[in-house]
Amino acid sequence: MSCNTMTREEILRNYADFAQQEQDAATETGYHLSNNILIRPLINLFSGEYEGAKFRGQLTSTAAQKSNTNQVRTVILQTLEDFKKINPEAMATCNGAKIIKPSWKLEEEE
Repeated sequence: MSCNTMTREEILRNYADFAQQEQDAATETGYHLSNNILIRPLINLFSGEYEGAKFRGQLTSTAAQKSNTNQVRTVILQTLEDFKKINPEAMATCNGAKIIKPSWKLEEEE
């Protein structure tokens, strides 16, 4: 697939780095910037797509784990890698494309 913009995986990786920098900066000033606040922009990234609810569910549950406090980058990247196993085509899309049903799923139905 040829893209003239970033793939969703690239966007998630870049956002993970940005969010961690913001969380670290807040911590240095004595403020707590929770994982839940920082993952909000990502919640509906795969809305309406094949297994998109699993992405949302894992993202929110991983963010809520006490062991991941102030580790938003880990939360995002762990969810990304797990969802990539479920719907790799969705991670590789760009330019606003949506994968309602992955090609391998369509082949199974034939």
